[in-house]
Amino acid sequence: MKKLLSLTLAMVMLFSMFAGCTKEEPVTTTAAPATEAGKPTEATTAAPEKIRTDIIIADTTDIKTLDPHAANDGYSARVFNQIYDPLMKQTADLEVAPALAESWEFKSDTEIIFYIRKGVKFHNGDELKASDVKFSIDRMVASPSVKSYFDKITEVTVIDDYTVSVKTSEPYAPLMFNLAGTYGSIVSEKAITEAGDKYNENPIGTGPMKFKEWAANDHVTVVRNDDYWRGTPKATSITIRVIPEDSSRTIALQAGDVDFLQATPAVDVARIMEDDSLKTETYLSQSAQYIGFNCKKAPFDNVKVRQALNYAVDRQTIVDVVLEGKGQVISTVLAPDMPGANNEIDYYPYDVEKAKTLLAEAGYPDGFTASIMVYGDANNKIGQLVQSDFAKIGVELNVELTEFGAMLEYLNLGEHDMYTLSYGAAGNPDSTFSNVYHGSSSAASGNRSYYSNPEVDKLIDEARVTMEWEDREPIYQKMQELIMQDAPIIPLYSEQKYYAMNANMEGYTISKNAKHDFYNAYIVEK
Repeated sequence: MKKLLSLTLAMVMLFSMFAGCTKEEPVTTTAAPATEAGKPTEATTAAPEKIRTDIIIADTTDIKTLDPHAANDGYSARVFNQIYDPLMKQTADLEVAPALAESWEFKSDTEIIFYIRKGVKFHNGDELKASDVKFSIDRMVASPSVKSYFDKITEVTVIDDYTVSVKTSEPYAPLMFNLAGTYGSIVSEKAITEAGDKYNENPIGTGPMKFKEWAANDHVTVVRNDDYWRGTPKATSITIRVIPEDSSRTIALQAGDVDFLQATPAVDVARIMEDDSLKTETYLSQSAQYIGFNCKKAPFDNVKVRQALNYAVDRQTIVDVVLEGKGQVISTVLAPDMPGANNEIDYYPYDVEKAKTLLAEAGYPDGFTASIMVYGDANNKIGQLVQSDFAKIGVELNVELTEFGAMLEYLNLGEHDMYTLSYGAAGNPDSTFSNVYHGSSSAASGNRSYYSNPEVDKLIDEARVTMEWEDREPIYQKMQELIMQDAPIIPLYSEQKYYAMNANMEGYTISKNAKHDFYNAYIVEK
């Protein structure tokens, strides 16, 4: 007998308490002809002279792909969030709520039955069916980029057009949260099969917005889906512009050229808050900024070298300079607000002499030369500050500024020395541990430090099958101790996120996972 949805959601919540440069002219990819972008909603028809519904967002970095199963980076995910829907949706407060699955029941600890919402249409007009769900989940399991979220899934069975069974090899605590992420997006089997390698030219989802065009390194534009199953969105279009330079994003916002800053420069926050034409929203991010080592490459294959470099970095100065003090120093692999964070760990306080001693013990009394790959203004500043810190212990660090996508591709080759990135699927520590620190995880999945410790792997696997949070949290605490003893990274900070926007912007939803909803957003023009 099907359980009541309220009971099911309660169970799910227990499971889910667990991450000015010049450029060439862009090459523009445009969708195949489709229906008209969208007819005005009742609100826009009533007062068209007062409401603007074309929303422009500024971000720092271009997306990697329009295929939700081919990447797990945050930049691409923000676009996936507009085009696609998953079975369940992470709410703004990171709870799991129904989406394409209107309800579900747990047949056992290893089988879930999903009841698919009827009448949902893909952007090509086809109705969503259980076969699309099976195709999508099977595709997730096979994807090098996202399979670590779904690798416990052993069988997906279509029961009828609107019912799907998902079985796992063992109880798997993070599964519902993972299926609710953008990497759990449901795609059209027909669209994927027919498009083949050209799917990026016209991605098809069930989401509130339809793809219009992607001009590489310049912008992505999506337009309103009139037939969206939740109701016709208010926004007629959403354009995400790529503006890497911090000051240029702020200038564009103040000039009215963009409506929202996905990444607000810390140095500009005070000035923005004094501008009556703008407003901000803020929260402490659950994402952790860090420097990663290539643990399979000398001298970083030596744990004492990695520990020495941890002691050498003045994290507080980085927070003060890069974030204008608007953040929190971290000493473990999770941000302090992430469930399961072991905030008692402080193995590597700033200590230049201790760093020198460890380098000498490791066989590098005179230091060595290395390079660090960075992208964007903030990471470049981090690189410069760490360069200065390392010089004090005899380590010469070359800072290599590059484009985000190119950097990820190079890191996947395993030839790098060091790099700086951030991670943290908000609310879900398993995402960080399984993707970044499990020895079986690939660089494409997130393990760009090529870190492996069988004892840590065992704890990660144990946590994934431990269904009760009070039993799982101590496992996360212990694995953080082991990881930080191995020091595959230098944890830096958790940022106080500020989202600056047009003061007259309404209808948006800010989410703790940084995948905000803009499909009902509009600007009140006075």
